[in-house]
Parts: sequence; C-alpha cells; structure tokens
Amino acid sequence: MTEEMRASIPETVLLGFERLIVQKGLVVSRLKADKAENFSEQKKMALERVEFLEYNSKEEVTTQGRADSAVLYTETENVEIFGNILFYSKEEETSIEAETLFWNKVEETLSANTDELVKVIQDDGSYMQGWGFQSDFKLKKIEFTKGASGLYIVEDDEESDE
Repeated sequence: MTEEMRASIPETVLLGFERLIVQKGLVVSRLKADKAENFSEQKKMALERVEFLEYNSKEEVTTQGRADSAVLYTETENVEIFGNILFYSKEEETSIEAETLFWNKVEETLSANTDELVKVIQDDGSYMQGWGFQSDFKLKKIEFTKGASGLYIVEDDEESDE
C-alpha cells in the first residue's frame, strides 16, 4: 500500500459521533456528526452532516449551527466547514449563511475566502452580504474585505398621543 493510499484511509470511523466539552462540570459545547473519520497521523477528523451547539452557564443553547461537512484539526481545534452552513446566535439575534468557513480557535475568528459569498442576517430582517468575510468574536466585529451590500431596518418608535 502506498503512503498516499494509507493517508486516505481513516484509522477509525464512528457513526453517530458526539463530542462534549465540559468546563467546571458544565457542558459548554457539543459537536455532533452522523459520521466521523479519524486520521491521527494527519491530526484531523473528517465529519459529515455536522451540528454544533454552544451553551451558557445555565446550560441553555446560545449558539447553534449546522453544515454538510467539516474538518476538525485535532491539534489546534481549528475547523474548516463546508456546505449549507447556517449558524445562529441567540444572544446576537443573528445568523450566518455560507458555503465555506474557517474557524480559528486561538484567535476566535471565523472567516471565508474572498471568492465566497457570506450572508449575515439579523432577526429584524436587516442583513449584510459580501465577500472576504472576517469575524472576530472577541471584539464582536464583522468585516467584508472585498465588497458588501445589505439592508438595515430601523424601527420607528411610535409614541401615543393619549
């Protein structure tokens, strides 16, 4: 068997995969996949039909997401995410739709290639979409480096004359 063939064969295949991250006795995040293939030499895990949940200190879901597939780099915890991506933050009342995204664990950034369209939609109907998406979760900052468009909805405060 050639080295190239060996690298393409996972050491472990798990069906109904679930990974919990627990801190101080509380579940802080949950990663589920219909199928997980572990490639330990390459320090990565290939996931199919992925679901992600993040919890607050009351163990209530604050962020949820899904994608067709993902590659989790086990040494860095960075993740490449692919296909029909939808993330929703209850706290920010905002969702993100894309076809390809990259999560950098250390920097807490989510980004896309400059040729990938990403759409950010707020619950009130406001949205922004563009290319070159970069998001810094520490700073709560979103940026499009290669053009963007959108719609911002401003609600009128109705005052009663009673």
